[in-house]
Amino acid sequence: MHIVEENDSQLLWPVDASSQVIVSDYSGQHRQSTHEVYSLLATTWNELQGWLLLQEAFRADWLPDGRRMSLKQLREPLRRRVYPHFLELAGRLKANLITIMIDYRVGSLVEAGPDRWQKRSSRALRTEYWTPA
Repeated sequence: MHIVEENDSQLLWPVDASSQVIVSDYSGQHRQSTHEVYSLLATTWNELQGWLLLQEAFRADWLPDGRRMSLKQLREPLRRRVYPHFLELAGRLKANLITIMIDYRVGSLVEAGPDRWQKRSSRALRTEYWTPA
């Protein structure tokens, strides 16, 4: 982190103003995948709480029937129309997103490899937070 700050102090959002929240997601564990993808999003508890209020208003305005955004469902006309507004909402979260893609020709970061992973639902998102010392 210090190396990045030395080279470009404006590159990362500061995440030490309140309790830190780190959310992770993983993709590419099915046979058709060409890459494994690991994403980490780091923000603060206060930023997340403010953004969740915006998300709630977004859903009430744009998805009043209770739908949720899903990239896999962009074939639906409603979700396709809402998508640019969803991206605008996502851009309002002050956070750092780090995504790593690994081509399967290189190998896996996980010893067992993707062939042995079980399918996981989209609810397998894990969230951890802590207060900086």
